[in-house]
Amino acid sequence: MRAVAEREHTDVLEYVYDEQERGADAVQAVKLATLVAERRADLRHLAAAEAGDRLCREDPMLDAFRRSFPVVFRMALEPDAARHLDVLRRLARIRKDVEARGMTEAEANVHATRVVLERAAREPRPDDAGVTR
Repeated sequence: MRAVAEREHTDVLEYVYDEQERGADAVQAVKLATLVAERRADLRHLAAAEAGDRLCREDPMLDAFRRSFPVVFRMALEPDAARHLDVLRRLARIRKDVEARGMTEAEANVHATRVVLERAAREPRPDDAGVTR
């Protein structure tokens, strides 16, 4: 995309949506979230909000990502971003299946719900510390 934008006689318009499109490029969103998490590691001495502000000042693409996907951007700044990115990657694969193989939205929702519930079932809740069942 950058190569196209840099061609002579090419006008580039930036679109930032208040609400994501269902068909948004999930793979690109995961790549940008991964980039945020990687760059955040170099700024671990800063609070998450301050690190996010700095990243966005340095890279307009990340600023657009933050405005378009604020929840994902914040998750990528967290110390445990790797576990969030794992779930996002799995959800992105489901989205690709919808777009590439014709998986229905209903089937995709079932698979996405399974991914989220599996992750939630594996993680202990704060109120479960020391409780055996």
